[in-house]
This record gives sequence, C-alpha cells and structure tokens, in this order.
Amino acid sequence: MATDDEEASTSSQPPHARRQRRLEKKQKVFLSHSGKDKAFVSHLDHRLRSVHHYPFFDVREDSLPVGDEFAHIIFRASKQCRLAIVVVSDDFFKSKWPMLELAAFVEAKNGVNPEMKILPLFYRLTVAEFKEPERQRDWFEKWEKLKESDERLDISSWEKALRVLGGHNGVVYCGIQQTEDEYIENIVQSVFRLVHPDALYDDSHVKGGTHLREGRRLYKERVGSHKVFLAIDNVWDDRKSLEEAAGYLVHELHPESKVLVTARCKETLRSLGIPEGCCFEMPDLREEDAMGLFLHYACPSPSPIDLANPEHLEVVEKCVSYAWHSKGGDTKLSPTYHLKFHPWALKVLGLYMRTLTPFPSKWIEKLNNPKILGSKVKDVNLVLRTSFDMLPEDDHRAMFLDVAIYAPNAYYDGYKAPTMEEVCEWLSMVYAQEIEVVKDKVTSLNMCDDVFIVYFPPF
Repeated sequence: MATDDEEASTSSQPPHARRQRRLEKKQKVFLSHSGKDKAFVSHLDHRLRSVHHYPFFDVREDSLPVGDEFAHIIFRASKQCRLAIVVVSDDFFKSKWPMLELAAFVEAKNGVNPEMKILPLFYRLTVAEFKEPERQRDWFEKWEKLKESDERLDISSWEKALRVLGGHNGVVYCGIQQTEDEYIENIVQSVFRLVHPDALYDDSHVKGGTHLREGRRLYKERVGSHKVFLAIDNVWDDRKSLEEAAGYLVHELHPESKVLVTARCKETLRSLGIPEGCCFEMPDLREEDAMGLFLHYACPSPSPIDLANPEHLEVVEKCVSYAWHSKGGDTKLSPTYHLKFHPWALKVLGLYMRTLTPFPSKWIEKLNNPKILGSKVKDVNLVLRTSFDMLPEDDHRAMFLDVAIYAPNAYYDGYKAPTMEEVCEWLSMVYAQEIEVVKDKVTSLNMCDDVFIVYFPPF
C-alpha cells in the first residue's frame, strides 16, 4: 500500500501511472488458479489480507483495474511477484491462462526475477497424483488441442514449467483429517516465512501513540539518508512480532547503517530475510556471569556476599546449579554433552531467595526443601508455556508435545536417540500425513534450544 509520502511524490504523474505504482507495491504474492477453484482462492485471499498481505487476485479491482488491458497487467504481475502461489488441480493444468501464468513464473525465475519463490498448493491433487504419468499425458493432449485454436501458444515452455513445479515442495491438503480453514492457516504460515507482509502498525494500546506515529514517520523519511544503529530485540516467530520487525527492515537504509536483530531461533531471522552468514548464536552464559546475574536479583545492594569467601562461593555455586539445563544431550555419554545456565531460571530463583530470606546461609536449607522450591517451578513453566501458546491450534501443538523431549545425539540407557529423519517418519505414521508435510511442521516449531530433556524411548 502506498504511503502518504509516496502519494505526494507521484501527484504530478497521470492517474494511470499513480495507480500502476500502487499495484506494484502490493504484488509480492500472486495467486494463480483455475476458475473452478475461485471460491477457495477467494477464502485464501481474504485471510491473507487480514494479516496485511495483499496478493494479486484477478477478481480484485486493485489487481485488475476496470478499463485496463488485463493481459499486460497479469504478465507484469506474474513476472514481478516475490512469491507465486500455484493452486494445483486437474483444472489448472487443463486451462490456458493458469498455464500461461505458470510459464511466466518459471521464465521470470530463470531470468529477470531469480529471487522469486514458487509455492504449489496441493489442494485438489496429491503429490502422487500430480506425478502420475497417465494424468500428465492427459494434460499434454489438452495443451495440443488448445494450441490448435491459438498457434501462439508455446507448449514446450509449459512442459518445462510443469517439470520445474514438480521440483518444489508445497503445502499439502490432508482431506478429511484437516478442515479447509486449517489448511489455509498452514498456507498463511508458509507465506509469512517466505515473504514480508505489508507493515501495518497497531499502536492503539500505546499511551502517547501520536508521538509514536510521528517517530515512525521521521524514521521513514530519514533512515535512508542518515547513518543509524537499528536494534530490534527479542523478535518472536508469531505474526505480530514478525510484522513489527519487518515494518522497520522494509525501508532502504543508509549504506553505513548497522542493524542488530535478536531472536530465539535462527529460523526467525531467516524469515525476515537476514542471510544465514549474518546470524550468530549467542554464547553460553559463563558460571561467573551466572553467579553475578543470580546475585543481582537475590541480594540487596550493597551485597553481603563475598565470592572470595569459600563458604559464600560454595553457597552461590549450589544455587546457580539449579538453573542448569543440558544442551545437546542429557547424559555424559553424549559426545555433545554440556550444561548451560538458563537466565530466566536464575532470575526466578534469585528473586525467590531475596523474598524468602535475606541470609545466604539459609539458602541451602531452602533449596533442599522440595516443597518450597517446587512452588517456583510454576513461574518458569508459565514463561516457557508462551512458546506453546503461540503455535496454531491444530496438530502443531500435538507435535510440539511429541518432540519437545527430543534431544539430537543424546544417549538414554545406552541407546542413541533416533535421528530427526526417523522422528519425522514416526510422526508421519502417527498423524497419517506425508513426511514432507511433517518436516515443514516440525521445522516451524523451532525446536532448537534443547531446553528440558526427559526420557525419549528408543525405536
């Protein structure tokens, strides 16, 4: 959607030129489909627009304005989009215009638009049905008949486009095991991972929102011409957080500007378009830093604790040991076994000790009382539950519970844990879904922290 500033800068242009520029701002996503799938695509279009994605959809006037030459607009949009969504069905491959669009996607991807992504939606055809040789021969015969009525058609480019489409992973509809609404939510999640939404800020909950809007306006005006240090902290992989972060990153920055983005998972940074080579893992918290963080919350200032005193040091080491969790394995048999400190657990434990007793000599006694300590585990779990609550309310949550206890390369009672490939095969059988679908869902869970490890039965 064009901003006020962009509208002002183009006011001297003819109306058609201004309208064309507004259209191009929205053509990040192109919905390619047959006429028989119009109702489904309309539902998908409505859902994408509700989360600030404005796809090219041929029934929308902001995609095909009344009075303009539709063929020119369709081909321009199909070659300029960042994500081409192809609704796979028999009708698609037997229709002239959908095949022209698919051929245009492949031509652009191999030429003027190499960054374009193609996302097949296996809605009315399964992956296996799509690959059936007999079915494809029917499509080829239909194309030959279409060419008889229009000799300009290049059937060889259609055959090439079909081969290219077959090499792309898509979003598969699971039929009776999945409602259409659930399928569309899966598609929307995939779109968010592939393309930034058109940013729309919601500051209705912020006091002084007028000043915030003025700050954003100045940011947009000046960020391209001034050197800035932009820090976007703690980006989550939910839509609202990604939209907010994308809203700042979408503007062209000064070449000498610096940007720092922090997130819990590398996949979140990738979804914002940050190259993998620019992503760095935070180093583990060292023991001396863990003790300092614990004491920051546990002791009043000035602190009565002297870590040079062996007795005090032993007490603090014992306390922070309760904030350990394993990384890469949960037994010393694992080749990647080591422990790291959980900052939130250190904070909860430190505040707990501070409110319970001001005397460090009493801390060990309190730690050895499981009834008292157990009451604070709930505080940690409330924070960790946030990751679960942000997942879609479908089998993502069930899969989360299935794999949350999984630790790659760990050993249990002498057995090595299964590989992630084996885990996905197992989940594929449990949920009766194709393994590629399961892999996409497991990847979206961002299970990369290996937080709490418990027994995982070997296959």
